Amino acid sequence: MRLLNIEIAQAREAERSVHIQKSLGEIQESIKWVIRLVVGAVIGAGIAYALRGGFHVG
Repeated sequence: MRLLNIEIAQAREAERSVHIQKSLGEIQESIKWVIRLVVGAVIGAGIAYALRGGFHVG
């Protein structure tokens, strides 16, 4: 009976591990998109600044 309980516990841990790995993968994908949006916004702001004459010297 103790062996059965250990096997059940190992199966639960394995399933939990798979779920955690999947969740981490989803979080990483979300972070990638946030970084892309931030970088795109910074680049867009730089281009808008340059087009409005922000780099005009004297």
